[in-house]
Amino acid sequence: MTELIYPKSNLKILGQIFKYERLKKGYSLRGIARSENITPTLISEIETGKIYPNLETLVSLFKQVDINLNIDIEYLKDMFEQIELYNEAMYYSHREMMKETYKKIIRQKDKLLYSLIFVDFKLAEISYNSSYEGDYSLDELNKLEPFYSYFCDGQKQKFNLVKGVNLFKIGQFDEGVKYLETNLNIYANQKAHAITLSYLAISYERQYRIHNTILQANRA
Repeated sequence: MTELIYPKSNLKILGQIFKYERLKKGYSLRGIARSENITPTLISEIETGKIYPNLETLVSLFKQVDINLNIDIEYLKDMFEQIELYNEAMYYSHREMMKETYKKIIRQKDKLLYSLIFVDFKLAEISYNSSYEGDYSLDELNKLEPFYSYFCDGQKQKFNLVKGVNLFKIGQFDEGVKYLETNLNIYANQKAHAITLSYLAISYERQYRIHNTILQANRA
């Protein structure tokens, strides 16, 4: 059941987020280890993604840096369904449904930001800001990208699509194509795959026009 809500690999991301919060708040690794009665080596392996931490350990570690990690599966299941509804509304360009569903999601931001489904929450937040608000900033996407290898296929597909489209919108077409082409072999969501193909078609047509213009100029 839980793997339908979040991939196990996301637990390794939480370990790295814990490290970020620990350092930001000035807690030493050895001090945390003493409080938790575990070895500094074990915490270091959790922070660097070398091992899969169990939920109890993660919850206890986050409490050490004054953060309540949300692992309420029933609550997160409901919110994950809302995020999936939002994604479908986005893929089909149902703007009113996007807006209404996103309102329900963003009201829960404090509970979702440090939770087992934070990756899907952040991707929904970023995609809404770009597709509905017209904010194509790459800052939040760049913060997520170091965790890309720990995403499941569905998360990779969403990330590549959002970043590729955002790059298109700010005129970085070649970079956008690189992200979109990465999606060609990911089929987690058929509609997202179709949108990827449509943006690639636009890009390939643009590249053809540029090439044809240059070719004609050389012949003149």
